[in-house]
Amino acid sequence: MSITQKISPPTDIIFKNGFVKALAPNDQIYDFKGYMKDEDTFQKEPLALDNTLWANTVLASTGYILGMVLYTGVETRA
Repeated sequence: MSITQKISPPTDIIFKNGFVKALAPNDQIYDFKGYMKDEDTFQKEPLALDNTLWANTVLASTGYILGMVLYTGVETRA
């Protein structure tokens, strides 16, 4: 079962307590490893490059996307 099949309605997600843990910034732009952990349910979801939407991504479906922006410092690529 994928993360999108287990996801709560948007109104329930807005007030979630959790965090994202990822590798420190490095020069491997095609590799990303980390996880997101929900502190209420202790559920841990892996994050990888497959979970990434790049800038200027266009979604072709009529559904919705729940996203999170992570700022990784002044050396972040724009």
